[in-house]
Amino acid sequence: MLSEHIIWVGLDVGKKDTVCAIDWLDDNQELNRNKGLTSLAVKHITNTREGVKDFFTWLKANRKHIEERLHPQRKVVYRLVMESTGCYSYRLIKQLKAAKPDSYIALINPAKVPAFKKFNDIESKTDKLDAQCLARLGTTQKPDAMYEMPADYAGLKRLTRMNASLTKISTILKNQLTNLDDPGERQIFQNLLKSVEEQLDCLVVKIREYLRSHAALQERVTKLDSIPGIGMIIAATLIAEYGPEDRFQNIRQVVSFAGMNPKNKCSGTSVKSTRLSKQGAPVIRQMLYMATLTAQARIPILDALSKRLTNLTPMQKRCAVMRKLLMICWSVLCGTENYMEYQPSSKKLVPYEAPAATKRRIKRERKKRSFSPENDAD
Repeated sequence: MLSEHIIWVGLDVGKKDTVCAIDWLDDNQELNRNKGLTSLAVKHITNTREGVKDFFTWLKANRKHIEERLHPQRKVVYRLVMESTGCYSYRLIKQLKAAKPDSYIALINPAKVPAFKKFNDIESKTDKLDAQCLARLGTTQKPDAMYEMPADYAGLKRLTRMNASLTKISTILKNQLTNLDDPGERQIFQNLLKSVEEQLDCLVVKIREYLRSHAALQERVTKLDSIPGIGMIIAATLIAEYGPEDRFQNIRQVVSFAGMNPKNKCSGTSVKSTRLSKQGAPVIRQMLYMATLTAQARIPILDALSKRLTNLTPMQKRCAVMRKLLMICWSVLCGTENYMEYQPSSKKLVPYEAPAATKRRIKRERKKRSFSPENDAD
């Protein structure tokens, strides 16, 4: 049986068409920085079903050409790599998966390509060169395949993202209303605001109906809803963004996905202030911020954490509380029970709204249980 030889194909996705490049070098050629980069085979396709069909036909024709020149002979396996460009890239991915479901597609951060070009001393900017750089980046970095969200989570994600967008529009309209004095202008914005709020109400109803029709999602939302400060919309948004609990291996990946991990900058004697990476979806941080406004006063652990961080600014304290709340949420999702607190006096599980526990008991409970999926599963 022939061994596999992986060939990376870069796709520079546009609104109507895409530029594709195959990173293929003979065995006697050395892969060194940008050597042979501009000579990579390139093809332009349209972002349609016919264009995708032509793309796979082009790959099949090149496969035979490449396999004849491999010594020893190996089976060519293509892997696709593209930038995350919002609706354009996801639309093309959907068409690629429909034409060939087993396609290996890597979706990378758009900031990586300019950094890769700068490292290779490439100053030009063309669609052809971007596709060639994407192919070479795949060959050198070998990025992982994109995560495919299950259909039920993807449907919930569309609804929660729409709810977040309409909520943002509603806030903008409310802020603009406070600065308008003309009655005619105020009437226009009031009509717009009324229409947006009506759509928001309809969307909340749709989210509830969607959860009722998916028992597994409804169960997870109910578990998160048991945490003080986490409502139905916030719980549904967090679950839709994160997906199934087996997607992440540890709590650090969960925190990094939300962009809540710290980013340090120091060199020699120059030490700059620590900031959040903010690399994840902004909607997760927005929901966590709104949740902590209520949760901090109702969860003693969060309140004690905020009071202990005396050397931080109010916003830094808020970020620390958001991170802790996210860890609590993930632990509850990976556990088997709703969010409860053990009370030594009653020797049973009771809701968290019970009186606050002592510092000694809190310290003992921290040693017994850490907010990690592995420990919670035990």
